[in-house]
Amino acid sequence: MMSFLREPPPLAFDVVAYSTSDAFLWDPQWYPSTGVETIDFLADVAIIDAVGEGAGVSLKPALQFAATRIDRPADMGSRISNSAAITSTTRAHFQETLSAGDKFFFRRGFAYKLTAGSIARIHGTLYTAWRAKAELLPPVEVVFNPTNDTAATSYFPLGRILPCNGVTAVKLAGHSLNNYSSTTECLPAIRIFNDLWARGGWTELGDWNEVSTGDNAFNSGELSLEELSPATTTAQFLELALAVRKGSDEDPNSRCIFQVMPAVLYG
Repeated sequence: MMSFLREPPPLAFDVVAYSTSDAFLWDPQWYPSTGVETIDFLADVAIIDAVGEGAGVSLKPALQFAATRIDRPADMGSRISNSAAITSTTRAHFQETLSAGDKFFFRRGFAYKLTAGSIARIHGTLYTAWRAKAELLPPVEVVFNPTNDTAATSYFPLGRILPCNGVTAVKLAGHSLNNYSSTTECLPAIRIFNDLWARGGWTELGDWNEVSTGDNAFNSGELSLEELSPATTTAQFLELALAVRKGSDEDPNSRCIFQVMPAVLYG
């Protein structure tokens, strides 16, 4: 099983809580969620200076997700579900199962609020580490200029040829800009082979994603390769592609630009 250790720099926080509703301090850096199963947090809370009768605070690590674009998060983020909140100066360890679903990115942060009192200052550091059983490949730009043949599917290779060793699933996400009125459809495709000079045809994976006029996001989710023939366990190489075709309301002059982020997952 192949995995990659991720240990980003510690996230220092020096915040002031005014409310009994959660506020969040987020790491500005987003990370790929593909292949991440659990995350370890260590919250080192050094100072809690609360003012008011019975003043107290509630603190906890937090997570936020984005499906395909980090400027369009899925929600406002939330506290991790595991273990009790921090209410005093301490060093507290948490381990959280990452429930990202088909979300492509996540970022870590810290949630804090008053439980009583009027104001509190909180100072500390959040340490984080996780292992990813996946590799995020460089993004690829695809420009689709279809012909008048509405039945034709075009295949655009996505980056380098990869070794099959240990690969059990793939995932694509991205966004598109469809400049004309027609609908375009896309999905991931793969070919698995031993001969670099005779790679064979493409196998389409998952369902077609409809890309309508304007700016659209798409996300394939994790697509298993277990039922493919040939299998990744009996071949040396694989290659990913974006398959694109015109939809039913095609315009012969339609043109669509895709920015695609491919990933491979290891068993």
